[in-house]
Amino acid sequence: WWEPLRTLILSRFESQATEMDRHVSGPLTYVVKEPGSHAAPLLTELFPQSKLIFLLRDGRDVVDSWLAAYREGSWAIPGGAFPVAREGRVPLIRWLSAVWVYRSLAVRRAFDARPPADRVLLRYETLRANTTVCMRAICEVLGLKREGLDEVVARHSFERLPSDARGPRSETRSARPGSWRENLSAEEQAAMHEVMAATLAEFGYESALETRMPAAS
Repeated sequence: WWEPLRTLILSRFESQATEMDRHVSGPLTYVVKEPGSHAAPLLTELFPQSKLIFLLRDGRDVVDSWLAAYREGSWAIPGGAFPVAREGRVPLIRWLSAVWVYRSLAVRRAFDARPPADRVLLRYETLRANTTVCMRAICEVLGLKREGLDEVVARHSFERLPSDARGPRSETRSARPGSWRENLSAEEQAAMHEVMAATLAEFGYESALETRMPAAS
């Protein structure tokens, strides 16, 4: 089934690529953004000549972002998300934390299996702080030209988005690392750390619970 699966995926990629070819001249490089990143080991095996960009983000910010999608009126509701009840937040946080752990470790397996010249690891926090440097690293791995990169980065920055295109209900909600500290309660933070603390530490993130927990009565 390996080769038929590869052919199926290639056919879908080529269909989308054909749509783009109508608007762009010259040779093209296609980048597949795969939110279901647990598929990374399979995809890199199916396409051994591909490159891998590992965008790693603090799992606590990831869970905070996912939680925002499970709110009444969020951008994700029409796509199948649902408004989570207050009593369902902690169980949902545990599940989302487990998803982040599983996916992050899966991408790391795929990353470790690639030759150094065919991979690049970027931390979201570094990408936000120094976007141009990170984009240069991506261009180097993909073999892309870097002329005009500063202008491209500036044009697509979060800060240049219209005010009505960002905010609590928007897909581009926030770009500030660490906002989970303000958005999640002490109980929710504890549940999150219980699941992901070890993996956070493996990836070099401070995994200690930073919010002061209430003293036991």
